[in-house]
Amino acid sequence: MSNPTAGKGTPYWYEWTVGLLKVVEMMRPDSGITSVSFQENGVKGWDDVVVRHKHDRIDYIQVKHTREGTNLTFGVFLTPDAKGETLLGSLYEAWRDMGLSSQRARCIVYTNREAGERIYKGRPPLLDFTKWLKKGLFSKICG
Repeated sequence: MSNPTAGKGTPYWYEWTVGLLKVVEMMRPDSGITSVSFQENGVKGWDDVVVRHKHDRIDYIQVKHTREGTNLTFGVFLTPDAKGETLLGSLYEAWRDMGLSSQRARCIVYTNREAGERIYKGRPPLLDFTKWLKKGLFSKICG
């Protein structure tokens, strides 16, 4: 179910683009997509685009876009906002509150930003970290 109180226009153009790409993909009979929702009601954080697939799999997509030439870094995920909350913390809390199962749900951060390439405050560049994390997870899962 869509959220009728969601914003209008310019700030949401990128979210709409991501969602519309999923709608177009849904037209392919072999896609397995049964529905696409924009700004779905529920826990904030994983509600920008929700894609339901056959066999009960759901993709929850958080869209991070920018009009400026900024990149995506650890700072984006770990810097507290005015309320003292971090993006990573709020996304984790939403995932936990939703009681999501990794068997059924995928939480995806989708962005139009380039990944940051600098080391900042001892943190590795975001792409280096995600490659390390994927490799570590793969070795744990696959032995």
